[in-house]
Amino acid sequence: MNTIQIEKLIDSAYNEIQYPALAWQTDRWKATRPLEGKTVIDSTPVFRNTLIKHLALIAAGANLKVGLSPLIAHDETIIKLITDAGIPVINSTDTPFETDIILDCAGAFSHWDARIGYV
Repeated sequence: MNTIQIEKLIDSAYNEIQYPALAWQTDRWKATRPLEGKTVIDSTPVFRNTLIKHLALIAAGANLKVGLSPLIAHDETIIKLITDAGIPVINSTDTPFETDIILDCAGAFSHWDARIGYV
């Protein structure tokens, strides 16, 4: 996974004082890696600002997968950036696979099982 382009985009658009909680969380998670080896599906609207959350999850050690569905808005340019970085993008209509945590704002992945939890 190569997140350099994502980091450059975030740095060009935002200052850490604009996202202090996620900046703190990313720094903490880099050190503690609480999601090391866990598969996390993040199924929320995907826009430039969402990338900050994605970097926090990656810093935590998560095997991040970005979930899309017809219910959730997204920016195609950002999706391309994500896939170019090596972050898998999946669809709610894909065949469910084993995962640990699902973060889902619209219930698009509600028919999937999560070993640890579903939010």
